[in-house]
Amino acid sequence: MELLSNPKLTKIHQNQRGIELKIGALTNFVITQVGRSQGKSGEVLSGQVGTDARLKDKL
Repeated sequence: MELLSNPKLTKIHQNQRGIELKIGALTNFVITQVGRSQGKSGEVLSGQVGTDARLKDKL
């Protein structure tokens, strides 16, 4: 996606559904499944990203 070629993470917080991200003008990406593993430089989080229903209204 060209839109995400230079994304800026502008907001992150955890709520009941997962970890919510705001990336530039695109809002409310939610990491719905999070895995934790230990990497060389510390803990690594990986997750599956879903989108909030509110995002569909803006497209």
